[in-house]
Amino acid sequence: MPHIILEHTQNLNSEVNYQELFKALTDNLTELGIVTNNKAIKCRYNACHEYYLADPKDIYIHLEIGLLEGRAAEKLIELGQKSKEILQNFFASETKSHPECFSVEIREINRTFYQH
Repeated sequence: MPHIILEHTQNLNSEVNYQELFKALTDNLTELGIVTNNKAIKCRYNACHEYYLADPKDIYIHLEIGLLEGRAAEKLIELGQKSKEILQNFFASETKSHPECFSVEIREINRTFYQH
């Protein structure tokens, strides 16, 4: 059920293999014990063509991981930290040139309102 959504500006220097990136992120969920079966994880990315940043030369790389509610806060914090490290490894050029461009959001989804 988890959803992994990566969004970034289109003006990046790194050439990323998204299949490998998503495999690393889904493996991370399994290794941390957050999910037991990574076959239900849905992943996608969007290279944004239309966006606004105060400095047009700036970039952003934002990762959102949506999970059904009910996991320990410590585990979700660890997930966020390790996911950011994975992003920084895959986007090595941006890590060097724009280390502040990364953000990770772990979002809990209310079970009552989630339909699948």
